[in-house]
Amino acid sequence: AWNASTDNLPGVMYRVYRGGVLIANYLTSASYTDSGLASGTYTYQVSALDLWGNASSLTAGLSVTLTAPDTTPPTTPANLTLSSATTTAITFSWTASTDNSGTAPTYRIFRDGTQVGTTSGTSYTDSGLSPGTTYSYQVSAVDGAGNVSALSTALSATTTTPPPPPSQNTASADLENSSSQYFSIADGSQSGLGVSGS
Repeated sequence: AWNASTDNLPGVMYRVYRGGVLIANYLTSASYTDSGLASGTYTYQVSALDLWGNASSLTAGLSVTLTAPDTTPPTTPANLTLSSATTTAITFSWTASTDNSGTAPTYRIFRDGTQVGTTSGTSYTDSGLSPGTTYSYQVSAVDGAGNVSALSTALSATTTTPPPPPSQNTASADLENSSSQYFSIADGSQSGLGVSGS
């Protein structure tokens, strides 16, 4: 867009030049959209034209640089490694991805094919899991333009199983042993004990 020109008569129109070449003529509004361009630098100028064909001098050049959109995804996260496992949580890490933008990507975490979280770091703890269960994890990287890498190679990890509670037979045997020892002491039959009468 540009500031509108004035003339002693109504009906001012405009010509638009790109790189010195006329690309639009007889425009009635003080703006123009140039489309279908490749990445690069372009210089624009405008002149005003009245109804009698009198043209003003060209404006100073306006340089505009267009960059191609980023369509390159980050590299795929690699080397998924189990860090620790408990009965209800699994922690794992991976090698950081790189991106052509030079900025660190974020990561999407998948458990058994379903996304369960995101992180900006290179490790993740998945909690609230079932004991003694095996899970499959994958990670993808996402850059600032929304480009997503392929999924990493899967990591298989298993939560631990809690130790079983003492069995009822063991508890009963302990109780019987305690009772037997008590009565042995009471009647003086425990080795090394004596009972004296009155």
